[in-house]
Amino acid sequence: MVKVNISAEGLRALHGSKLPGSVDIKAEQEQIRYISEHQPKNIEDELIRSTDIKRIEELLSSKSKTDFKRDFIRERNLKQKLAAHSFDLNMLWCKEPQSPFENIRNESGVVKNKL
Repeated sequence: MVKVNISAEGLRALHGSKLPGSVDIKAEQEQIRYISEHQPKNIEDELIRSTDIKRIEELLSSKSKTDFKRDFIRERNLKQKLAAHSFDLNMLWCKEPQSPFENIRNESGVVKNKL
């Protein structure tokens, strides 16, 4: 047996217009836009692609990949460090998805334009 707590709002969403205050998803469907932003296997590869570094350790002068993860979490001037390595936001999350998602367009540019 699995116990699940769900809010009144969640119940309305599950049961559609059967409950007062619910949203008719079918009627609202044309106003909803889904944006696909594919998650890479790791952020390190994305940072290498979007900067002028060849190895991830170069970004924060880390001694190893393991140290990089720790340094990345602790870094207080990440924006400066990225700028120093010619960071290009348009290159981040820009690859098209691989199988089995190759038919889904990568629309990360929509999100990036909001930044």
